[in-house]
Amino acid sequence: MAIENLEKSSENLEKSIAEIFDANSRYVIPLYQRNYAWGEDQIEALFQDIYEAWNSKTDQYYYIGSLVVLKRRNGDYEVIDGQQRLTTLSLLTKMLGISTKPVLTYESRPEVERFFEEFYAGVEISQTSQTYYLREAIDIIKKAKIDVGGAEKENGFEKLCEIKDYLEHKVILVRVEIPEDTDVASYFEIMNNRGEQLQKHEILKARLMNVLDEKYHAEFDLIWTACSNIDTPIQQCFVATDRAKYFGEEYNTFCFNGLTECGENPNDVESGDTQPTTIDDILKAEKIQKDEKRDDAYKNSDKISSIIDFPNFLMHVLMLYAKKESHKQEVKLNEKFLLLCADELFGKTPNKDMVKGFIALLFKCRTLFDRYVIKVKGVQDDEEFKWVLNKPNKGVYSDKVSVKYDSNTYGDTPQQSHVIMAQSMLQATFRQRIYKNWLQNLLEHLDKQDCALHEIKAESILKCLHKHMKNHFDELKLKLNFDEEIGLQDGQKYKCLNMGVNTPHFLLNFIDYLYWVEYIVKPSLEGKRDPRRIENFEFRYYNSVEHHLARKKAEEKKLEGIVDCLGNLFMISKNANSRLSDRDVKEKVEMSKDGKMGANRQIIYKTTKDNNYNWGEREIKAHYEELNQLLKDENIDTLLKLGC
Repeated sequence: MAIENLEKSSENLEKSIAEIFDANSRYVIPLYQRNYAWGEDQIEALFQDIYEAWNSKTDQYYYIGSLVVLKRRNGDYEVIDGQQRLTTLSLLTKMLGISTKPVLTYESRPEVERFFEEFYAGVEISQTSQTYYLREAIDIIKKAKIDVGGAEKENGFEKLCEIKDYLEHKVILVRVEIPEDTDVASYFEIMNNRGEQLQKHEILKARLMNVLDEKYHAEFDLIWTACSNIDTPIQQCFVATDRAKYFGEEYNTFCFNGLTECGENPNDVESGDTQPTTIDDILKAEKIQKDEKRDDAYKNSDKISSIIDFPNFLMHVLMLYAKKESHKQEVKLNEKFLLLCADELFGKTPNKDMVKGFIALLFKCRTLFDRYVIKVKGVQDDEEFKWVLNKPNKGVYSDKVSVKYDSNTYGDTPQQSHVIMAQSMLQATFRQRIYKNWLQNLLEHLDKQDCALHEIKAESILKCLHKHMKNHFDELKLKLNFDEEIGLQDGQKYKCLNMGVNTPHFLLNFIDYLYWVEYIVKPSLEGKRDPRRIENFEFRYYNSVEHHLARKKAEEKKLEGIVDCLGNLFMISKNANSRLSDRDVKEKVEMSKDGKMGANRQIIYKTTKDNNYNWGEREIKAHYEELNQLLKDENIDTLLKLGC
């Protein structure tokens, strides 16, 4: 490419959202680009980043990424890279009133073209399978939740409405124009085959390791690499001799006493290989020792995955390290702040003792995490996965020593189920990998235990989790209006919590958990076999608040005043929400699958069926009063003590 073209193509790259969506701009999504695919996680992450940039009060521009385009001869921009973000912003800016006409066009996809025309015109959008993902994105944008520093996540779209001017003029995309004679196919091949960028946690690893004397490098690298394989049980990231050294002869405790001065990696003594010590070497290094050195590789055919990724796990360890060292630096549980927090905790040149202390804490926390924090077995959709809580054990297969990781941490006991239920309620509520405050509280609690790592009692864990639940509920109550007056059919006023789909998910999941303790745990502890109001169930990643009496049905019956009452609501999956939608309560009950729904929904359905499928003002008020009793402080305290 000629120098003058390079200079021309790099002029004025920074574009505000207002400039990107100027009415005279036109962006073409070519046919070779895939369909829009962003979901809740990506949209909420975008909203979170924008909000945090505004909340920093720096009044500086915030860069949210690049947009690579090829400018066609007619002035249109062919989108090469960045169409997912651009499409999301197109929906968002229309909803915020920033853009007034569609600037995106999809080649050879008339249904999508019509969608944007109808969406911007404010008319009813045609229902087609080709635009389902875009219609779903609108719904996600309206309901997206972000962390604003309070007890409960708040509506992200409403927050962006409040900072609309900042979004319009201070949020920047870098629009890079590639020359019109570029071979787009070759460009894509280069993009898809380019080397992987160095991640923040790899940079931190290199910085910390380079502080140490070289004799410690091998063991530091060995431990860090094992900890970073967050979805693999940590004992399985070491060869047999190292397992015994770090986890005892039965592989089920923790024996690490600090870095040694062996000067070589125990896993590489046979081959004489040396371990990487530069950033480039670390990036290229393989993550786990292979083949004959790991002949006991994880054999479980059902994938088990962690509820958090390694960079965000590092943030938890950094926060815990700051607390233990009485450091005043605030640590945010979001991996985007990893290097910033590390610099402020350790300084630009951390001393050797700090690095040794941090790697020891990381190793211990990861071992505790594997044994006492739930994992997901299977595919993480609404119905088909299982929560598991496992511990390692020594096993022998064909005369080969191995690690078994299929035993329940607390065996086949009620305590095992109770710990899983408590953690899964919190995880289902706070699904994002960032800002998992309940996990931080649990890791801090586990680290403080003065018993051997493998002897921590289930009762101790439940007390910690229940304390977090109760504190969160108490903070939430201060924000909620349980005494809002609503008008009823007879002109009377009724006080209740009346938030409809804006009801905090924590509250509805907490209700399910309390019902579970009352009707599953309590009878079991008391040795009773009375008929239960609910069947056992598992928490799922339900993300929609469902009205049992649908809004349209309520309007027909003149019950609009009470339809949003807490007594008419429960958690449900988006798929189920779409299926049930505006159906009559009888249809909903008859379509239900036993054992697949939360406790509150079970009780509402059973009450409806027992009442000859009547569910109106009287039934909603009666159920609300029952929930009021369930949520009284003295009742919560009693239930949360059970099993502890």
